[in-house]
Parts: sequence; C-alpha cells; structure tokens
Amino acid sequence: MVKPSPFPPFPLFLLTRTALWLQTLLLLTGGILSTFAAEADYQAWAQGRPAEALAGLEQQAFSDTERWDYWYDLGLAAAEAGQEGKAIAWLLQARERAPHEEDIHTALTALQVQLPTQWTDTLGPLAWPGMGIYGIILLFIAGLLLGAAVCISKRRGLSILTGSFLLALVLPGVIAQTRDASISYRSIVQDTHLLDSTGHPITPLRTGSILIQERELPGGRLLVQLPQGQRGFVEGADCTARAK
Repeated sequence: MVKPSPFPPFPLFLLTRTALWLQTLLLLTGGILSTFAAEADYQAWAQGRPAEALAGLEQQAFSDTERWDYWYDLGLAAAEAGQEGKAIAWLLQARERAPHEEDIHTALTALQVQLPTQWTDTLGPLAWPGMGIYGIILLFIAGLLLGAAVCISKRRGLSILTGSFLLALVLPGVIAQTRDASISYRSIVQDTHLLDSTGHPITPLRTGSILIQERELPGGRLLVQLPQGQRGFVEGADCTARAK
C-alpha cells in the first residue's frame, strides 16, 4: 500500500508557467544587451573609429545571416577602416542576399569593383518591363488574362493575345534577374594564387579580385572562374573575411 505524501501536490502548471516566464525574460535580456552592444559599435563608427566596430558588426551579421543590411554596414565600416579586401567580401555577401539593392552596387562601384557583365545589362531596355515590382505586377496581370481565357467564351482571343503579349514582355527581364541573382561572387581578401587540380599555383590573385564561385569542395577549396573565363581552385580561407 502506498502511503499518501504528507505534502500537498505541487501544481505543475506553475512550474511550466515559471519556465516560460524565465525563457521570455532571458530572450528579452539577450535582445536588450545585443541592442546596447550594436549601438556602441555604431557609435564608435560614427566617432571615426570604424576598425573598433568591426568585431561587433561582424557578430551582428552572423547573428542573422539573411539580413543584407547587416553585411552592408559591415562592408562600409571595413572600407572606412581601410580594409578594402574584407569590405568587398562583405559587400558581396550583402549582394548575395539582396542582388538588386542599389546601395550595394553604389558601394561596390565606389571601391572600383567591376562585376562581370550581367544578363540584365546585356538585354538593356528589353529587361526593364520584367524587373522589380512592375515586372511582378505585369506577370500577375498576364496570368489573370491567360487564366480568364480558359474560363470564358467571349473575347477569349483578346485575352489570350493580351496575356501572351504581356508575358513575352516581362519574361526576358524575369529570366535575366533570376539568372543574375543565382551567380555567387567571391572576393580575394589576401594576395594568393589560382591553383590547378594538383594544388600548384597558376595565376596570381590580388586582394579584391572578383571570382565566380561554381561550387565548394570537400576540404574547404572552392572551384571558381575568373571574369576572363579561366577556371581553377582557391582556398576558402582566401575568400573568407573575418574581423580580428
């Protein structure tokens, strides 16, 4: 026979509620501390000490890697600190997350970075109708018209003709933007060499050189292509910028 406990039963819901409150409190405390740390980094940058802000800004970027503006700020601070190779590498990280953000391209241009010719540049005005929010709107209207042509019997030909025209108008820009955004650019952060498959150097690469990454290989090497078309390998560490 089990003896009854002399203590009253502990309400488990209080334990669960207390754990939730503690978890919420810890999250709020961490967020507040992170905010104060970020403000201190930006203040140091604003006071003309960008090099002191790099470690904190890098931590901020890695805390939410999909925020392009974090990488953008990190790249700008590095540029002001005179660390051009790292600045380019971090700005390319921002571009990878927001390939059509004009501020990123302006910053890269200020650092005299010339990316290889894009499909959108090659197509020129032909790509404009399919770019940005207007391309999305026109594509949506084209879909509505073509969808309506399936459901209605009157003026079906006009709906098909108009929808097809809009679709043909926006597709070049949509395809070009998608292709340009899929290209992964990398920058050399320290002088190195392009390597062949055996690891022997074949071409010197200076800090700030732009590469097109094709894929990452086991062991940390990257298969890359130079803007001139030459292919080879580089060590991943030569393209990885880290604040000291």
